[in-house]
Amino acid sequence: MKTRILLLFLAGVLLLLPLTGCNNSSNDPKETTPLEDENDVSYDDGKYDSEGYLKDDLPDNLNYNSEIRVLHWTEADIGEFDPDEDTKFAIDKAIWERDRAVEDRLGIIFEWIPTKGHWSSENSFVTTVQNAMNGGEEMRYDIIATYSQSAALISTRGFVLNLKENGYLDWEKPWWPKSLTDSFTINDQLFFASGDISTTFLSQMIGVYFNKEFFLDQNLYDLVYNNEWTVDKMMAMAKELGSDIDTEVGKSQGDQYGVICPWEIYLDGFFYGSNLITVDKDSDGALRVSGSYIGERADTLAEKLKTLFHASDDGYLTNAADPIRIFSEGRSAFMVAPGVTVLTTQHLQDTDVDYGILPMPKYDSTQKEYKTVCTNLISLYCIFAGNNEEQTERAGAVLECMASEGYRQISPVLFNQCLQLRYAKDGDTGKMFDLIRDGVVFDIGRVYGRTALNDITQAKWQRCVIDGNKVWGAQSASVDAQMQNLLDKLQASFDARG
Repeated sequence: MKTRILLLFLAGVLLLLPLTGCNNSSNDPKETTPLEDENDVSYDDGKYDSEGYLKDDLPDNLNYNSEIRVLHWTEADIGEFDPDEDTKFAIDKAIWERDRAVEDRLGIIFEWIPTKGHWSSENSFVTTVQNAMNGGEEMRYDIIATYSQSAALISTRGFVLNLKENGYLDWEKPWWPKSLTDSFTINDQLFFASGDISTTFLSQMIGVYFNKEFFLDQNLYDLVYNNEWTVDKMMAMAKELGSDIDTEVGKSQGDQYGVICPWEIYLDGFFYGSNLITVDKDSDGALRVSGSYIGERADTLAEKLKTLFHASDDGYLTNAADPIRIFSEGRSAFMVAPGVTVLTTQHLQDTDVDYGILPMPKYDSTQKEYKTVCTNLISLYCIFAGNNEEQTERAGAVLECMASEGYRQISPVLFNQCLQLRYAKDGDTGKMFDLIRDGVVFDIGRVYGRTALNDITQAKWQRCVIDGNKVWGAQSASVDAQMQNLLDKLQASFDARG
């Protein structure tokens, strides 16, 4: 479908390129060009707007004449909630206009209620929601939008409702990514969702930036097309590019590297990029430790990354202050990071480095598809469990309207205003974005990692690479037993609510 292909491209555009013109609201949007044969889509059946974007199926006569109270977290890297009307930033302006369109269509007024919701504030966040459950109508929320793992936590406490039971939410529509909704559905219960409703979702996908100056005699896009872009290939290309060029002893931010991973958590890009996952479902839909998580591939990948980041000077893995400057100053061939890195790093927007974007490398050439993952810093949207039936239905209509209007109003702005860059002029950029967007993986073990799995899925494998002296294969048997016990308890909590 035309709209599906277009939005894959639009969402990717935000991902991993400099956004020098992105926040300039004075730029006139360019007309979006259809990406599919006009004969493939009919526009006279009322399903599409004048720009060719799919419309939702919400009734035209909805008029709730009410306020919608949205409890939302405040620590997101990109603004998503209640931007100022006079904002000069194009993305914020698109969000503001989306919200006004939802209010006009449904006869509502948003009341935005900010509170800290990141993992460091999860206890106070849970207390806030619990107080609302006990506080009656005056403290009630309609919608909760918060940090991914905080959303998982309140779902285990019974504070949010099963979205699959809301008749207004249409999971077949492109603004709800099927990979997300399928992965997070257990026993036909889905307690949170995201997609085009959220700017954080669009900006937190991890990929690989590359400095073109290091590869003047090679076409890295061809490696991707020819199924040759693998972990081994990346390491081979980074080999011997490390150089101690400052006066500090050992690795430092003043040196040159083949690969930098500016935050340790971005190692997850390699993990999921290698078609690994922590939790699967069996034929009955029950949660199980993934065989890939405790298998040989995860062990071998950890050893390869330990070699890259510890046994050679070619890789730099750090949580140091401002490590992105290494790449923006031209001292790294590759950088593993999500798109928000560009949005929030001025010197990366202003750099003279000519760079491009690739998906995360495959584990090897037998892997069928390129895969990646979002960081945990995405917003997940829930419906508050303290609502009555009428309020619950209304909240569902609001979420559906927010997502569909975001699909038509926010993503096109990201495309029209952020693609006007010298770095995006080659014809391969859009194809790389499609591969990244198509390959985003969602993992029950990741979103419930802190809430129900004692951080086993968040830290155990990573620590083997970070520490450089632990062997994953030596731990996998004990991890399997411990983690399955915790998954059984999580499964039982879903069964009890079913």
